[in-house]
Amino acid sequence: MRSAVIITARLSSSRLPRKILADIGGHTVLELLVRRLRLASLPEIMVLTTTTEKEDDELAAAASELGVTVFRGETRDILERWRGAAIANDLDLLVTCDGDDMFCDPVHVDKVIDTHRRTGAEYITCTGLPFGAAPTGIARTGLERVCARKQDTETEGQGRFFAVPGIVTRAEVAAPKMLEHPTCRMTLDYPEDLAFFQTVLSVLGPDPCPSLARIVALLRERPDIVEINRGRQHEYWRRFHARYGPVELKA
Repeated sequence: MRSAVIITARLSSSRLPRKILADIGGHTVLELLVRRLRLASLPEIMVLTTTTEKEDDELAAAASELGVTVFRGETRDILERWRGAAIANDLDLLVTCDGDDMFCDPVHVDKVIDTHRRTGAEYITCTGLPFGAAPTGIARTGLERVCARKQDTETEGQGRFFAVPGIVTRAEVAAPKMLEHPTCRMTLDYPEDLAFFQTVLSVLGPDPCPSLARIVALLRERPDIVEINRGRQHEYWRRFHARYGPVELKA
């Protein structure tokens, strides 16, 4: 079995343009995320999946300079972009991490891969982690099945395509209680999110890749940091549900 950790990103963003190349303490968000995900020991490869749009040339070049494999594909159809990356790199399992999720947990990347090896599950989620910290495992077999049956070419909000009953076999990885923090927001969509990440890393410095346990412990001690971007969570979900409706798959 060949597995990869997949970073999905593009530079176009209406809420926070070029966010994955934003600077935090002298490093780009992309660099910090790559360094963090390299702490996972089980993936054979790391792949940035971005678009073929000219504006993403800079992002592709930045990833290549970091030693990350780059696959460029569909702009709006992320599932087809992932499928193309799986084919191009002969992957059996994709462990996806959105480029917005700078604190995605490498420990759980390994747990997802281990769960797939033990169970063969085609869609593996992590429960109990803070919002934005959880990777998702998608087997190529399940991805191919969804791509063959989907009717949409706009596939952001990708998890809804795998929620259709009977489409994939599923498993869950439960996080330990020490990592739970139900009110914090660890994803990068708004200026307040960038301020949140900058503050956390400034307080915990100089290590640019603090463990998720250290991050959660800090946020429990410093609820003022959680408040920096907590107000954006309702707006995030309102926008999500307005843009991404129910999914229908062909029989």
